[in-house]
Amino acid sequence: MAESESDPNEKRKFTLRFEDGSERHKFTSEWPGHAALKAARKEIDPNGFTDPETAEEENSTRLYLREIGTRKLFVYKAWTWKHNHACPECGNRRVYRRKRKDPDYRCANCKAEFDTPMDASEASEKFDLDDDENGLPDYLDEDDLTEADVTRLGRSRVPDGERLTTPEEDS
Repeated sequence: MAESESDPNEKRKFTLRFEDGSERHKFTSEWPGHAALKAARKEIDPNGFTDPETAEEENSTRLYLREIGTRKLFVYKAWTWKHNHACPECGNRRVYRRKRKDPDYRCANCKAEFDTPMDASEASEKFDLDDDENGLPDYLDEDDLTEADVTRLGRSRVPDGERLTTPEEDS
């Protein structure tokens, strides 16, 4: 690889830009879309939505990410919702929706495949699960399970006359 070429897998830094021109938070990722997902989870309140389709219609917002060191702006439509699914076979919360395979869902714990996940509160009662058995890592609180999705709307530039600020490191 020539010295002038950059590694396509190199981590890039992005900052969340607000309408007033202020910037806050730093997100490190190889791709702007991954940084947008991180920003959505941090900035958008799920407002009680547990269904991604409803959240997209009623709880979406625009995110503007600027790549630090450039004037490139990446514009995304983002929405969040609370993860409220569990496996109907074992009650584990680590249930993933698949986009290309049927059935639509798969459990990371027991590998069961199913079309409709169980509500997490029903699973806790049915399987008599305590906090250690619900499939969540120790560092995650059940109330903090926020999922996000983004759609790229376009790319722009910060106008040349506008001053760029770099946010301070998050604590």
